[in-house]
Amino acid sequence: MLVGSRRYCIVLLSVLVACSPAAGQGVPTQPSTDDIVRENLERRMNTMRNLDVLSRRTASEKREAAKVMYFRPELTSELKEKLGVTPSVLAVYSELLRQQGTGAVRLLAQEDCEKIRKVSRLAACYQENANIREFANAYSFRENRRAVFARADIAVTSQYLVGGRHSVQTLLVDIGKKEVIRINGDSPEIAFLFNFRPASDASGIDAQFEELKTGLTVAELDEGRVIHTFSYSKAAKIVPGNVYAIRSISYRPEGSEPLAKDADVVVVFKVVETPGEEGTTLVWKEILRNPGMEMKSGQGNDEN
Repeated sequence: MLVGSRRYCIVLLSVLVACSPAAGQGVPTQPSTDDIVRENLERRMNTMRNLDVLSRRTASEKREAAKVMYFRPELTSELKEKLGVTPSVLAVYSELLRQQGTGAVRLLAQEDCEKIRKVSRLAACYQENANIREFANAYSFRENRRAVFARADIAVTSQYLVGGRHSVQTLLVDIGKKEVIRINGDSPEIAFLFNFRPASDASGIDAQFEELKTGLTVAELDEGRVIHTFSYSKAAKIVPGNVYAIRSISYRPEGSEPLAKDADVVVVFKVVETPGEEGTTLVWKEILRNPGMEMKSGQGNDEN
């Protein structure tokens, strides 16, 4: 028993000696107050960091959940009020608006919901955008009515006019400070819209789309001198007071019966109001209307 006890004590002593801060001292030194404060601070910072990561992850999950929710479009009374063209515009352009093939329309841009920090506001933003997409964002000159972008000729963002891209070929051009009432089929500013020969087969249509997407610059000449250039594309910067022209050519399947939207139109319009992101008001006049085109099933059927 004595030998066993002695062996146990020796082992215990060796452990104590090995663990001691300095040989010959059996009791380790106590941590200083600064060490304790530093350790507590590090522990607190780690806890805060973990909570921050968790809260960010939770917020992100809530944002994603809000995105995938289904929002049924609704034409609210508030939206109807925003869509009204102001009486002052109607009064100023009354002479033009008395003519056939004219009109005034107010279009609203969708809000960028990704800029919203508060998750609680996201659902309202997505709902409002659903309402705007359905009732307020785009217009069909071919049908003379508001339409969703998939059926429209023109739509707006907060900064740009955007030509239609679904079953239509659109050419949009900014012709500057002009008067809509003075623009007609003989105006040189829109001559290219009449001269453009749209392709009739899918590959040709796609090629023209890509060319117009990047922009096509056309020069206006006078006795061999370039006096002005115009850029035709799928989008144009919104400039209050400027006049724009658009040609929208609809396509339908070969052999199908034409509908009201199946038309080829040239329209000029002026941006007369742009009160921030609340909306953009266009006063427009139709210059030309022809039947739309059939999309040929084969290749090499272009009319170019």
